[in-house]
Amino acid sequence: GHPPITTIELISDGLDIPPEYFLEYRIYKIEKILKKNPHIIDKTLNYVDSLLIKNNLKVAERKKPFTK
Repeated sequence: GHPPITTIELISDGLDIPPEYFLEYRIYKIEKILKKNPHIIDKTLNYVDSLLIKNNLKVAERKKPFTK
């Protein structure tokens, strides 16, 4: 588990940093937005999938060959 969101907010306030610094808070924010806007879930998932595909390209998949 992770600390409660209120704890993260207290820590971030005490350290004078935005709560978004913490991964758990960013995930919480995304979850909250998606629950309030379920009509964007499919587009959001497709966007995340496209980011993963783009970042997982292998060296062998490059169009341009490597040279020494």
